[in-house]
Amino acid sequence: MDTAVKPVQTGRGRRWSAEQKLIVLQEWQTGIPLEEICRKYAMNAAQMYRWKRSLDQGLKEPGELVPKSQVLGCRNGSRN
Repeated sequence: MDTAVKPVQTGRGRRWSAEQKLIVLQEWQTGIPLEEICRKYAMNAAQMYRWKRSLDQGLKEPGELVPKSQVLGCRNGSRN
């Protein structure tokens, strides 16, 4: 596992930064099978689907979700 993608251990779980999540999701997008990525990073497939759903909804700041419509509206130059 690359040191740039290692999550921070906190108590019972691990904390992944937004950048780390994007790196892992990009690997999946390149065509690497989900099972292989989950084994590589010792994670559950459900976690990957949650991250993907969060990304699809729009991630403004780590942990702060913004509706996808607002993200697309800002890209098109309109303000809400």
